[in-house]
Amino acid sequence: MVLFLNKARTNPKLFAQLYLTTRKGEGGYALECYNEMLAWKPLHPLAPSKALSLAARDHATDLGATGATGHVSSSGADAASRVRRHGTFTGPYTGPWENCSYGPSDPLEIVLQLLIDDGVPSRGHRRNIMEKNVNFVGVSIRPHKTYRYNCVMDFADSIKDN
Repeated sequence: MVLFLNKARTNPKLFAQLYLTTRKGEGGYALECYNEMLAWKPLHPLAPSKALSLAARDHATDLGATGATGHVSSSGADAASRVRRHGTFTGPYTGPWENCSYGPSDPLEIVLQLLIDDGVPSRGHRRNIMEKNVNFVGVSIRPHKTYRYNCVMDFADSIKDN
């Protein structure tokens, strides 16, 4: 997963040409994503974070067991609370960026789904992946009671493991 995220970030034009060319014919969000990626400047790669990975695992496990979707856990915890169980934010931002995907288990398909962000007017998932202030990522893919699989990605500018 981190490999595909970093391919998209470090060479968005090549990523679009390799992985989005066949999807751009779908029009709408896919075509928009393709065109944006052709124009984006490369970003630095993301480093894996244990704290973010554990927080992503906790949320993906909870979502999967309950069949829920979204960014709030069954206990009412938000992404920042989940991350703080495993690490400390050390940068200027107060909380993580978070993406959740439902259905696919293939890492490339998940990254494409979130980049295209079909039906999400804010393009928030795409923006999270391509956020210039993000330096670290944690990812977890778990079974989901309703959608077969779910994936949670947590991003942070700076994080220290507990």
